Amino acid sequence: MLEWQRKGVSDFSEMTNLSLDLREQLSDTFKRCGLAVVKELDSQDRDSIKFLYELHDRQRIETVLMRYRFGISCCISSEAGCLMGCAFCASSLAGYGRKLTSGEMFAQVAQSARLVNQRIRNVTIMGTGEPLNNLEALIDFLKRLHDPEFGLGMSYRNMTVSTCGLIDKMLVLAAEVLPITLSISLHAPNQELREQLMPIARLYHFDDLLAAAQEWTLRTGRRVTFEYALFRNVNDSREQARELASKLRGCNCHVNLIPANPVPGLGFEPSSKEKVNSFQEELSKHGINATLRRSLGLDVNAACGQLRRQLPDDKAEGL
Repeated sequence: MLEWQRKGVSDFSEMTNLSLDLREQLSDTFKRCGLAVVKELDSQDRDSIKFLYELHDRQRIETVLMRYRFGISCCISSEAGCLMGCAFCASSLAGYGRKLTSGEMFAQVAQSARLVNQRIRNVTIMGTGEPLNNLEALIDFLKRLHDPEFGLGMSYRNMTVSTCGLIDKMLVLAAEVLPITLSISLHAPNQELREQLMPIARLYHFDDLLAAAQEWTLRTGRRVTFEYALFRNVNDSREQARELASKLRGCNCHVNLIPANPVPGLGFEPSSKEKVNSFQEELSKHGINATLRRSLGLDVNAACGQLRRQLPDDKAEGL
């Protein structure tokens, strides 16, 4: 086990079991992927904590810890900003900075665990950025997280990668045969509506995406999760639920329904509780496994779709 895992240190100067000369040599030779905490926000119910971290080049990212019955889950960012431009998401609003290194992804997990002095049980790559747009670093990060000697020894089954559907890169990741969970942001029952909500759909057709999800299951033995955020009078009708069910029939999948979280200025409103329940009931009636995701961190803008890139002088809402 590494020194930082045993002692909780993240700086060479803190490794006091090494000589001063060696510590200075390490500091001069290697660049740490450490994160500076700019802000920490706790939700009122204490179920989530959002960290605003600054990287060595002043790029800023957000990481969220969520407390569940089974333990703590860490939602990390894979890029500073996002290029995907989904109409309902805050992640693209401040523009695009850069891809994160695998070390910077790993540091979000390690640093956050250290700050709360608790073990992270699950990791989701669902913060800012499209993880498959940073595929090489993502794969290295997943393997490092799993490594019992040089990482955290986390089971692949406790890792979830979210994507808006980059089919070619989905299949490259599938070839690694890592038993992770793949979570595909769908948010629409057909190609036409998906194009309106998610520009990436113009490059990757709805039907091809579903075929790639089937291929993922064949290659990995793991079912996929489809994320479906429900927006008032946009994609939340019973008819749309029936259409979605017809498209997913025969697919080894799970649908994660998300009561949409508000992002000021984007013009989308969350569906009513009645509409959400009705949508779930319709899917279940047609044999589609669907559950409602519990929303955490709304009061600190830490919920799904609310994370965003931060600039050094940015005074974003919730910070």
